[in-house]
Amino acid sequence: MKETGRLLESFLPLELLRKLHGPSGHLPAAVEFMAAVLFVDVSRYTAMVEQLARRGQEGLEKISELLSLSYGRCADQVCNSGGEVLYFEGDSLVAYWVADDDIGNAVRVAIACAEAICNNPDRELSTSEVAPALHVGVGAGKLWAAALGGQPVWNLIAGGDALMQAATCQVLAHPGEYVLSDAALQALANARARHLDSIKMSADVPLPIPPLAWLSSFLPPQLHEAAFAPSRVTVIGHGNSELAVDPLLRGINEIRPVSAVFVRITGLDSRAPPALSQLQALCVSLQENLRARGGPLGELYLDEKGLIFSCAFGARGNFHRDDPYRAISAARAMDETISGVGLTASIGVATGHALFCVVGNARRRQLMVHGAAVNRAARLMTAISAGVVCDAPTERASRTAFSFEQRGTLQLDGLGDMAAVFRPLEPRVTAAVPSTLIGRETEQAVLG
Repeated sequence: MKETGRLLESFLPLELLRKLHGPSGHLPAAVEFMAAVLFVDVSRYTAMVEQLARRGQEGLEKISELLSLSYGRCADQVCNSGGEVLYFEGDSLVAYWVADDDIGNAVRVAIACAEAICNNPDRELSTSEVAPALHVGVGAGKLWAAALGGQPVWNLIAGGDALMQAATCQVLAHPGEYVLSDAALQALANARARHLDSIKMSADVPLPIPPLAWLSSFLPPQLHEAAFAPSRVTVIGHGNSELAVDPLLRGINEIRPVSAVFVRITGLDSRAPPALSQLQALCVSLQENLRARGGPLGELYLDEKGLIFSCAFGARGNFHRDDPYRAISAARAMDETISGVGLTASIGVATGHALFCVVGNARRRQLMVHGAAVNRAARLMTAISAGVVCDAPTERASRTAFSFEQRGTLQLDGLGDMAAVFRPLEPRVTAAVPSTLIGRETEQAVLG
């Protein structure tokens, strides 16, 4: 069980989950506190994935290697400075430092971490022909987190003014640079003079570690077997970090055909902690839309693009030959669900091969999905203001079940080629054709 706990800790923000668990462990749950937030964006991510994906399996595996180096180095800097990584999500990493009675000191630690990330690039990354570049933003203020869903996996989501400041600032940063929000600058100016090493970010009395069963409910289904199997972990050196290599984790890394769905939801104020009941109801409804079509549970999160819900039909345990059709059907259902509660959805669906892989190192890692189809779905989502659109492979695979309207071609941000875009219309109605049995006249006569 000790090794199981270590594995869970490497995949989850344990300190934040301690806060969410509290004395009761009731779910859904939410917390809010003052913090400094670091948002790291991996630029050239889309171009890197597109370029390497064209090389087949070798290229897709190179994506995992490069991102593990990049995210692992960032995670090391965050952990070394007393912070915690909230999550990796596609091309971004979010970390935070809880403020004591002086938020300016939390900002000072976050800045020191940002400088270390920007000023000490990994040599192996810098020599790669498709090396990612990092842009960093730092915010300060309220940070909230909530555990949502539970059908059966719980979804951890974070937001608040500090996170949105950091997400906005990273857009302004040049490669290898960081930008502070106005609130972070003000907090820094008001900070009491203290030596950086004397600043303590964690609570004096740590909260108890939640039960393993409670923690495991935040893991994707693919990781449950690895978390609770007998430990077969080998630790190998990797620069300044140790990388735990478990055969079960290696077995999770695989290339699969997928239909990726990305949903942007507008109409909620992400800077204020939303009503827990409203966000919980939305998350459960979206999960039910997917479950009804044999799909994965999906993930709800906030980034610089807003409130996002994403999933990939075709994940282990959820593969069907008609996944493109199921993805379109689910996208249309989610569009209706979201508009039904007074919000707006823009949804992109794309089909192709993708790599499911564990990214990061033994201090912090995450199961992620990478590939050209994932990129296209995300870019289609941002290319429209409302409704559902898909790419050509999805349309070809679903045209017998849905009629489509071609919406021309779009130059999707970060993708080199023009992409044909289609809007799914109503499902096709297939007339029932009476069947006629040929032959077997004697048997038919007996049956009357």
